[in-house]
Amino acid sequence: MVRTEKGTVIKKSPKYGVGKQVGNTIYLHKSVEDKLPSEILINAKDKLLNDFNYTIVKYDQSNGNITFIQSPDWDTSDEPIVGDAILIRGDGTERFIKEKKTPQIYHHKWLFVNDNYNGFNTEESKERSRSWLKVPNIEFNKIGYKNYWDTNVVPHINESKIMKKELITEMSYTDISPEEIMKANKSSRSSGAVGPKALTPRMVLQYIKDTGNKNVKILDFGSGKDAKHTYALRDMGLDVTAHDFSSNINDEHHDSDALNRIYDMVFASNVLNVQGSEQMMRRTIEDVLKTMSNDSVFIANFPSSPRYGFETAKEAKDILEEFFDVVVIHGSDGGRTSSPVWAMTKKTELVESFKWGEIKRMINEQDPDEEVSSGSGGVKTPLDINIEPHVSDSISLVKYAHDKGLDLKPMASTPKHRQKWTNLDMSSKDIQNLMATLPTEYQTYVPELVSGVEPGSVFNKELIDFVVDIEEKTGLELIVTAGNDKFHSWGYHDKGRAIDFVIDGGDSDSNHIKVESAVIDIIMSGKYNYPIGFINEYKNPSGHATGPHYHLSFGPPAEYSYFHFIDNNGRKPNEEGYNVKQPLMWRTGKLPKFIIEKTNYNKKVKDFHISLKDLSLKNYCSFIEDVEDELIKTLTPELLPPHKNVDTVKEWCVSLNSGLDIESIPIKSFTELLTKPTDMSSLDEYLRMSKLNKRELKKELRKARKENNELNKGYLEYLIWKK
Repeated sequence: MVRTEKGTVIKKSPKYGVGKQVGNTIYLHKSVEDKLPSEILINAKDKLLNDFNYTIVKYDQSNGNITFIQSPDWDTSDEPIVGDAILIRGDGTERFIKEKKTPQIYHHKWLFVNDNYNGFNTEESKERSRSWLKVPNIEFNKIGYKNYWDTNVVPHINESKIMKKELITEMSYTDISPEEIMKANKSSRSSGAVGPKALTPRMVLQYIKDTGNKNVKILDFGSGKDAKHTYALRDMGLDVTAHDFSSNINDEHHDSDALNRIYDMVFASNVLNVQGSEQMMRRTIEDVLKTMSNDSVFIANFPSSPRYGFETAKEAKDILEEFFDVVVIHGSDGGRTSSPVWAMTKKTELVESFKWGEIKRMINEQDPDEEVSSGSGGVKTPLDINIEPHVSDSISLVKYAHDKGLDLKPMASTPKHRQKWTNLDMSSKDIQNLMATLPTEYQTYVPELVSGVEPGSVFNKELIDFVVDIEEKTGLELIVTAGNDKFHSWGYHDKGRAIDFVIDGGDSDSNHIKVESAVIDIIMSGKYNYPIGFINEYKNPSGHATGPHYHLSFGPPAEYSYFHFIDNNGRKPNEEGYNVKQPLMWRTGKLPKFIIEKTNYNKKVKDFHISLKDLSLKNYCSFIEDVEDELIKTLTPELLPPHKNVDTVKEWCVSLNSGLDIESIPIKSFTELLTKPTDMSSLDEYLRMSKLNKRELKKELRKARKENNELNKGYLEYLIWKK
């Protein structure tokens, strides 16, 4: 298995069983091109020049585009070149793409082929991936270019673990005295209360239990020379990495690359209390911060003994609160001998401290040969201009929102947070071409939806769809004021998973009620397959709010949420039992039970409706017979036979199944009933005739012959024969 330093598994496309999947786009070697839809592939290949010998096929499912790409050194190079290409668009138009003057390269080429591919050794290719992923300080936004790769990555691929360990040991702690390091190392414990019996690991387990998520990556920071807590928690099935420093490092227990990864949870047992000085404490905090995302949790205790650099928990907490939001989860921290356990998350203001810009880049790392995702079903700009993918995606998102009729804030209120298109790395000619594709109001500044555009930027376009849905349900005009923008360099905004918006023309209570009601209805509809967060910051502004607005985000986990006018049982004003004193809110990751249940029920209804389509009459009725009445009542007219309603369809299906041999009826498809309502009366007639005795049937047959009713005649003859 190949993993990134963050622990993400790199694997072949689960849909095709082979290939490199990037959002809606799949990259395949020509030896496995038969995995693609045959009609689309054949039509595209018919437009190729006969002498164009391609190596790679790139297929974009969102628009039907297929690109045939040459790679002349595919079998002989570890990272082969991206050569000339021919793009065949879904509409049949074509474009020749010349190999770049500064060549681009592919990584993880084993993804593109089957494991039994004969051109190169796929196992060796996987090992190559594992090797270069361990190289520290890679600028992932540049590795797609051969010049950077050959100069800055290849020379370090074979660097040994020992060299890296020595580098970490020698360079990371030059600002801490040898005496402080020695005292901290000696405090390491290998006996007594360790593992689940120790206080801090107990709090870790309790936190996991409360959140209900066992599939988290955990760092045991300052694990001690024997890493006892690490092994005890691993025995419980948890994914735990051990870290320590200086003389405590043991290759058998500790991972020398531990601080180069991001974890869901970091814990430090008996670590903060042995920091010998404020400088040492701050250096330790720096190391912890490197391993945390904005959603990570840091759990640490501060026992009463030993204490080297700080006499009280409050003294240590004062420094911690410069970097973290700190909550006591065990004990207290007010007294001189208080021994608390704290749970901490990053302060949202903390953006650039301790090389955070570099860490953020590493978190958002993208393979350069991958297109930057615009979220689920990302839209790609059809511009024939030479711009970087992150710029291209931003343009597409602006146009997507505009095409949906959604207004965007054209620029930030403060000049320092504004982003001009002309500041991006594009030629003047390309800028002119770009301007012609955008609405006038967005031609100077990058709208606030995506003003944070930079390599690796992403934004989930379904957030735009959600806001449009709110407009349609409320009849209000809304304006998007923030997304992945230059101001919001933290939290869900920075990950492209949050959007802010305001009401255009007034924020009356009646309008707030409309918006909140629409949001809760859309959440519970199950349309958007994410844990969703929402804050009415008109009524409950966050500490960073620069003005009244609504905040909407996609998890996981669902963010802290606050509804001012919906009560804690989901009731709206004027509904029976509404409690104005208890507004609906939830903590991060703690969606209320009634929302989860209603959402799951609505998804069940949706699946039920989908399952009925295109069924034969027999299968339709068999399905209806077995479904609970509650689901039957959700059927819409297009899912009911003509002249039947939710109160009669089940009884009708039972009678039809018990009274008729449905297989003998000329009308087999349920959908035929919807297009041929006259056949409905025929079915009722068949049901009536099936209950007649043989004598009555013969009488009906004579009548049918006299009236030349061939349909009834055939069925009557069948019933007489059967009796």
